[in-house]
Amino acid sequence: MELILEDELNEWVSRLPDISLSPPSTHLLLLAVRSRYCREIMNVKVKDMVVERKIIRPVTPWRDNYIQKVKNLAMLQRNGIYTFRDIGNIPYQGRAIYGTVIPRNVMAASADNISEAVRFMCRVGFMAEDGMQFFTRGDLNFFSALHRHRLREAFHSITLDIDDPIVYEPVKDMVSGFDLWMITKTSRGYHIILDISETGAEEFHKGGGVWDKIHTKFPTQVELQRDSQEPIPGTLYYRVSEPEVPNYVRIIE
Repeated sequence: MELILEDELNEWVSRLPDISLSPPSTHLLLLAVRSRYCREIMNVKVKDMVVERKIIRPVTPWRDNYIQKVKNLAMLQRNGIYTFRDIGNIPYQGRAIYGTVIPRNVMAASADNISEAVRFMCRVGFMAEDGMQFFTRGDLNFFSALHRHRLREAFHSITLDIDDPIVYEPVKDMVSGFDLWMITKTSRGYHIILDISETGAEEFHKGGGVWDKIHTKFPTQVELQRDSQEPIPGTLYYRVSEPEVPNYVRIIE
């Protein structure tokens, strides 16, 4: 079994928006537990839990570094040991690799992180046990700050948790007036990722606009993510109905 489909991963990375030192920006990678999968396959409630985090920094060649980090995460996805409470090791099928499409704003994240640290220190004191806990989680705090701060707000993801042309085709047709960045197919359905320009944002979001029409027509099958963590094409994303059959995220367009 292949852990990665090279062509799919390379295509994803080639399309990602560039990151740079001016302004400083990054991309994020996450290995996370799929709570819905674990609930359905194991009949236990497991929270959405990030178990590995990677920051892609704007150093040359950052796209090659990105691919290498995804491959390393794929090894951990298959072979890593991640426990939750008393249920033991979470099955590898219940893990997936995600990436943010929108570059993260390093300056805003750094300022937020420093402000949070100062507020925390003033409230509980540096030497208090809670204060020590906070500062020993510096890497997690900074990653969370990066996750909160986008460099821009161009990309929206419409997720269809159903593999049905009766839903997929009308939704795709309804967003045809916007710039399509990518469509991926997961184990459950499709992710339609749009590049919404400033002029297109009003048309998309206004009352009675495109999103309202989509949501009215398919209120339970379709969701909108304004800053989604996308399952990365070329990586494993198992189906609940076939937990032993490898399934990969693939690029449709």
